[in-house]
Amino acid sequence: MTGECIIDGTDIAALGVFIIRGGDNDLLSFPARKEPQQNDWYEYDGIDADLSQAYFKEKIVEVGFYITNSVPGRLEERLYGFFDLVSTPGIHQVYVRAFGRAFRLRYLDVPQTKQRGGLIKPGAKSATFTVRFSMDDPSQLFALDSPQPTTPYGGKTYVEVDGTDLCRFGIIVNECYSTVLPYPALKEPLIIKEQYMTGLLAHSAQEQTFDVKQVVVACTMRARSTQEFYQNYEALFRSVTAGEEITLSTFAGDEECFYAEMENFKKLAPFSRRPMASFDLRFTCTESGEANILLATEDGCLIVTEDSDEIDEEFIDMKQYGN
Repeated sequence: MTGECIIDGTDIAALGVFIIRGGDNDLLSFPARKEPQQNDWYEYDGIDADLSQAYFKEKIVEVGFYITNSVPGRLEERLYGFFDLVSTPGIHQVYVRAFGRAFRLRYLDVPQTKQRGGLIKPGAKSATFTVRFSMDDPSQLFALDSPQPTTPYGGKTYVEVDGTDLCRFGIIVNECYSTVLPYPALKEPLIIKEQYMTGLLAHSAQEQTFDVKQVVVACTMRARSTQEFYQNYEALFRSVTAGEEITLSTFAGDEECFYAEMENFKKLAPFSRRPMASFDLRFTCTESGEANILLATEDGCLIVTEDSDEIDEEFIDMKQYGN
């Protein structure tokens, strides 16, 4: 289909090259955050991280392509023409109609190629191949000035970032408690191992302290239009990366954390109709420990005891009933 992908003004369909289904999923995902400066004190839970500024890594983008031709000699001719196009030095403008936008990418290599039909025998010949690019400046994905989430699309998720339910961004939370509920690992104590000693000797602290924990929130984002999707998508990025550490709230309690990376981005529906994509958001908890498990109604309202008043509310801790 012509116009599907245009690189530096050249429609790659003229070369018989097309993006395979799902081959463009890497293009739109959030960049990973660079590891902040931090201290890991053994006497305290989690880490002491400097989150005053957020910096992000460049993105390595892999795009899958397909090429076919039945004329002898034409497959390799067109394939080399495509490689000449993308491998010239510098930044390339890559327009992808599926996303309705262009990306600035720099060619790295071709890590994978699979050819079918040979080159000598008559008949159809094809190849699938992956081109790896670098998105040197991933901030190009976020062009809006102070985007705000739109009207909620769907019901509440009961997963909040700094008090904002993820439904405000058009998100359905598919899963999060597999990583929210488990305890983090204990910090490793001073360990002595000797060549002429059976086992080891661990000097544990009087009080246990926990290491950092990774929390993964599996999401599906929907929107009524491409404009709404990008507005919510950019607003989500600003929300999870703004300022100091953020508070991730679920039914299991609150976690003080910071955004680490997005994983497994997949385009589930064409953006030209009703955009839909799935992805995982990974957060690093700066203070890990025992989660609060409080009794609540089905609609998410916490239940208070009879001893509560307007100033001091007392909630029902369910952990004591599980012992």
